[in-house]
Amino acid sequence: MGEDLDGRIFLNPTVFDGVEFSSVSSILVNRDGSIKLDSRAAPISNTGLKAKTFDGRGLTLVPPFHDTHIHLLSYAANILSYDIRSEAVLSKEHIADLIKKAATIQRNSNMVRLQGLEHNFQEGVSFVDRTLLDEVLPDRPLIIQTTSGHAHILNSVALSLAGIKEWTEEPPGVTFERTLSDGKLNGVIYESGGYLDGKLPSLEASSMKNGIISALTLIHSRGINYLTDATHLNDISRYELISKVINGISLNMHLIFMPAVTSLRDFVNAELPYRSTEGKMIVGHSKIMVTNSGGELHPGRKEFQEMVRESHCQGFPVAIHSVDMGSIDMILEVLKNDYLPGDRIEHASELRDDQIVKMASLGISVSTQPSFIYERGDTYLSSQPASEIDSLYRINSLRKAGITVSASSDSPVTYPDPMKAIYSAMTRKTKSGNVLNSKEAISALDSLKMLTTDSITISTSGDGLLQAPKTLDEDSLVLDTDLASGEADNILGAKIVRVKDFN
Repeated sequence: MGEDLDGRIFLNPTVFDGVEFSSVSSILVNRDGSIKLDSRAAPISNTGLKAKTFDGRGLTLVPPFHDTHIHLLSYAANILSYDIRSEAVLSKEHIADLIKKAATIQRNSNMVRLQGLEHNFQEGVSFVDRTLLDEVLPDRPLIIQTTSGHAHILNSVALSLAGIKEWTEEPPGVTFERTLSDGKLNGVIYESGGYLDGKLPSLEASSMKNGIISALTLIHSRGINYLTDATHLNDISRYELISKVINGISLNMHLIFMPAVTSLRDFVNAELPYRSTEGKMIVGHSKIMVTNSGGELHPGRKEFQEMVRESHCQGFPVAIHSVDMGSIDMILEVLKNDYLPGDRIEHASELRDDQIVKMASLGISVSTQPSFIYERGDTYLSSQPASEIDSLYRINSLRKAGITVSASSDSPVTYPDPMKAIYSAMTRKTKSGNVLNSKEAISALDSLKMLTTDSITISTSGDGLLQAPKTLDEDSLVLDTDLASGEADNILGAKIVRVKDFN
């Protein structure tokens, strides 16, 4: 921690104020805001001030970040699970060893949980199925979640606990994978989060609370003060759980909570309408999930249209999950006739030119994930034709069309890492250094706006509940790289330190 000072003086840093970069000769950042002198003035003196002076060359001072799309309870649960995403190559023996380790570590848990299996596991490690899981752990419930969160693999004990039999019908939007040879369930279930919720043992309340605290602490350590929980299962009980934890910790954080469209009436009846605030919690958009499981859109157009109408009638703009062009087409057709200021699309991973034009004409915003370019870009490049690559994460095209775009992590799909988001948006480079659709790259300035000013705009519909900082304060951030230089080499490894902790 830093010394007990009234402020800190930085000489010759780069400053980002939410709008533009500026180079200053000196700046005093204290608990009451900032005093800035231009390059023609004499540097601020610390005479009479309880302040310390630092060489600010090569540093960038910025407001705290806002991650506009995370899943806090999933992130907390993953922290409490056995994380295998760092495992580069998986063999049958390797995955068996990982399951055994997880079972030993979680020997007192009501279910063995692993997370972080590569999202395209069915192509790369298709042997991870019910048969393997039963061989390794036949007598305890076991579940493995993929990095995307859109698929789970269960052993037979877990399937039985969830009430899933060979003859169980697939609920709408959920897909049970079966083996080609005999048509039997292989334990892989797609879009299963909501379906399995409540069917399998939950983490103990005390453990979950500790997981949430750990998640919030990690998120805050990466310079994020504002976050939006965009989980499609969000109900009153989840709101109360998160509210109790975040309002009980000392961290300067605010969370926008998106209620599930199916829970809107419960929030309204509880006098928690859109924009209502309780402590550090703000009620946000109505969250609607549109998926393309099994080659069919869910919900269908009629049901989706009713969800949008219900949300708007209750005064909630909508935040709609969409990762493919087919769902975007349906969304735009519905919003064309039923639009509310603030309506936004989550992800918008694939877009055509005509879709971008329609989105701009409607005033729709986008929360997308630049870090996916770094984390998954090599898989995209190796598995998709060039024509499809050109449709991915079209951040520059969206911004040029006048669409407000914010950056988010979709945590726990990727870890909350604002510097990786900035790097990816600027360079479009993958983990191995390949470039994905370079014409969609944006500047460092615009990348920062996606994490600050534009994130505030997309999250609050201009209602003033959250304001982009006009000045810096002791909770602002010091990045040990000069982003205004346009150089990207040092961004990934850049350290983030709060002004009050800078020493």
